[in-house]
Amino acid sequence: MNQELYKDVAEKLEQGVQKVMDSDEYKNWLTFCSKFHNYSLNNQILIYMQKPDASFVAGFTKWKQLGRNVNKGEKGIMIISPTPYKKQIEVEKIIDGESVKSTEEHTFLNFKKAYVFDLSQTSGKEIPNIRPTLLTDKVNDYEKLKTAITNISQVPISYDNLNGPNGYYSPSTDEIKIQKDLPETQTLKTMIHEIAHSVVDNPNSELSKVDRNTKEVRAESIAFIVCDRLGLDTSDYTFKYVAGWAHGNDTKTLKENMEVIKSVSDELINKIESEIEKYNSHEQTQQNEIELADYITIQEMNEYGYQSNDMLPLTKERAEFLYQEGGTIYKLYPNNTKAEAADLDDIQEFNKYNPGCLFGIEKDNYKILTYGLDYKLNNINIEQKQNQKEFELEK
Repeated sequence: MNQELYKDVAEKLEQGVQKVMDSDEYKNWLTFCSKFHNYSLNNQILIYMQKPDASFVAGFTKWKQLGRNVNKGEKGIMIISPTPYKKQIEVEKIIDGESVKSTEEHTFLNFKKAYVFDLSQTSGKEIPNIRPTLLTDKVNDYEKLKTAITNISQVPISYDNLNGPNGYYSPSTDEIKIQKDLPETQTLKTMIHEIAHSVVDNPNSELSKVDRNTKEVRAESIAFIVCDRLGLDTSDYTFKYVAGWAHGNDTKTLKENMEVIKSVSDELINKIESEIEKYNSHEQTQQNEIELADYITIQEMNEYGYQSNDMLPLTKERAEFLYQEGGTIYKLYPNNTKAEAADLDDIQEFNKYNPGCLFGIEKDNYKILTYGLDYKLNNINIEQKQNQKEFELEK
């Protein structure tokens, strides 16, 4: 991506995120966030392993204080809770050359299991919400783009019912999972977001040594830039997502990580475009192979047993292609008879049970498919002229 184009997209991202951050809805949400305990890195990992889609977690009592109750039957998320305790310790000190014993109070830490619950496991008082909604747009060449994105991933991608998150990258198993049956635009964006995680948040990467907020801002920003290049507008999702994970830092986190975001975006764009080019080249090769299938001679058709000169011979592949283009395809028999193929299944069945069989298409039908309306109009004009001459002769 050239510098000017990247600058435009980056500015669009920054301005969109800032607009969300300037809203009253966002400020109310930050006030809500401030009520939650900042958990240690080890506890963050424990929470993520048990519930990857967790957003806000708190203990049973804390949720009651916030006007919400834990839903019946919900399973708690285990964390390690430090439990300080005090103990009197006898110490010996040397004072003026003499040993003096005294008692001092020391504070020690024990650790015990504790359980917290995610926001999604509670109900009650409404909370401020800036959560993004799913992208629901259809995508042109969806399967082509999905294949290209899958091919550039350095880790396996699979689809499953994740019961919450749209997708996640697991550093421990080095794999990506995507929620199955997501809308097309959401699927592609989530794939790129998780691939970005697999690149910059891989445990072997120096770039992974940052907090989760930074990781999410980077991954979603990369997804936005790559999707923009592919012609996909993810603004409605990305702006709120990045603002949510920035946690009141304005666009500071975004700006500080722009070098990483640009570098990884460029890398993914180049790889995806290369895959698309290979895909298009393969499609063209297949098309050329189909075109070559026309080269069955009339003599070969006669030797096969079909002697009439009303048909152009076709292989199965060419017959399927022309049928999908709107052509009328005939099954040719070695006893010099023919039958119109009802559909693609009929063509495939005939080929399956008659190895070496041939198909045919009427010459005029083929010319109309190949040369289009011009041939049809020209043919009508010729017929009209011939009819006119015959009418004049009869007079």
